[in-house]
Amino acid sequence: MHRDEILGVYDDWYASTYEERFTYGLPWTDSLTAYQVDVIRELLPAGGRWLDVACGLGGHLSHFPDVERAGLDLSPSMLASAREANPGATFFEGSYMDPRPEWEGQWDLVTNLWIGYQYVESTREVEHLLANLASWVSPSGSFMIHVIDCEDVARGIDLPWEDPETPVFADSLFITGVLWSWRESNGRVHRDLLAPQLQRMVNLIARHFEDIEVRRWPAIEPGADRPKAVIGHKKRATPLTEDEVGITYPYRLTFPPRDHPLEHGFDVDEAALAAERAVVAAAELAEAEARRTTDRLEVEANAAREGQRAAEEALRVAASEASVAAAHWDAERDDLRRVAEAAEARAEHVEGSIEGALRSPTDVLTGRLVRELIRRANPKDGRLWIALRRRVAKVLPGRR
Repeated sequence: MHRDEILGVYDDWYASTYEERFTYGLPWTDSLTAYQVDVIRELLPAGGRWLDVACGLGGHLSHFPDVERAGLDLSPSMLASAREANPGATFFEGSYMDPRPEWEGQWDLVTNLWIGYQYVESTREVEHLLANLASWVSPSGSFMIHVIDCEDVARGIDLPWEDPETPVFADSLFITGVLWSWRESNGRVHRDLLAPQLQRMVNLIARHFEDIEVRRWPAIEPGADRPKAVIGHKKRATPLTEDEVGITYPYRLTFPPRDHPLEHGFDVDEAALAAERAVVAAAELAEAEARRTTDRLEVEANAAREGQRAAEEALRVAASEASVAAAHWDAERDDLRRVAEAAEARAEHVEGSIEGALRSPTDVLTGRLVRELIRRANPKDGRLWIALRRRVAKVLPGRR
């Protein structure tokens, strides 16, 4: 519902007639309120500060006149009545969706009673709302929200419902919540209230609290449904992501003590309790196995990344060494080319000198220049030696 729709329902007439229509003569409201008061007293530390979100007429707050307490509500009509019932409390008009940085970590107990969270537009808004409320809880504080599970609304449907063979989607289809509307006898309509499935609510709250308790409240009459609340203890310093929480975050399931006066001697449905505990245990095992698999895959991924880094480093070193070797052989080739060119030039020079000096056999045998050339000629210098022998053969046929 939008803001204007909500204010259109919760107007002055609604506030003035609420107690007559929903409190007086209805034992289930009295019993639930009484038990909720007991739970609030259990959760609120001595000297602690309490904020009730969507507080309505402030009925719960009125049971704690000596506690530092406050209420937040969107309806000015409801707040006017709440102020009259709680002269020592502080009240704020506004939406629980709005950020309030000044409240962060300031309240030892934050509650949202009588399903006020269902007036949001989507599950994502429920997620935002819960994150908002959790941020207002002190580091050692607690959080409690009254939950109407979609299983309580959609009678006969076991939720979350999964269709693993639906032809529309490639994977499984899950239904994790329903919308429901409430038309009062006077014609007023609470339209499209959002009821996420219990496990979904647990998962969202577990992003902000380590210890999650699902408290089953007293039954209205034998065989009737037991309302429930999700309670968060041990606030996380840093909220978890949705993937870190997983699909089935484990929770503790608790009931009122058997000797509690509001139990009226009702017996706990032990079979249902055992079945619910078995589901929770199976979820815990599945979560543990998923975490072990995730840890193993993370180790394997880290090893693969290390191997890749080592291979890349080896390739880099090999490329560097190959570059150095190539540069070395280029230098050696240039040196050999220069030596060869110098030897060829020297051979041509000597050859020219011999050709000019060898004018007669006498010169060959006695010429000082020729003797010097012969003395200098080195048999290892192939070109010079061959050139000299060729010239001597021309002037001295038959001599070697």
